[in-house]
Amino acid sequence: MSLSSHALLCLVRERLLHDLRLAGQSIDVSCCEGCVWLVGAVDSPELKKLAVDLVSGLIGVRQVKDQLVVRTPRHQSKNNQDTWANA
Repeated sequence: MSLSSHALLCLVRERLLHDLRLAGQSIDVSCCEGCVWLVGAVDSPELKKLAVDLVSGLIGVRQVKDQLVVRTPRHQSKNNQDTWANA
């Protein structure tokens, strides 16, 4: 990793860590030559868009590879009923 990639990595992580809306989200970051990969899981499509938008606006970022997934709440089933109640 070159110094510029390392500096960009630190900048991206700093931006994501200091946004309170993204607190508690599992986002990992890697950078290479201006390309930033976001990998992990977030709680909603809005948080996914927010993470991408925050990173996209940084100086030095040429491209963002969004590999974030939106978590599905565990308590939901196909027919919105508790599965234990159907036993």
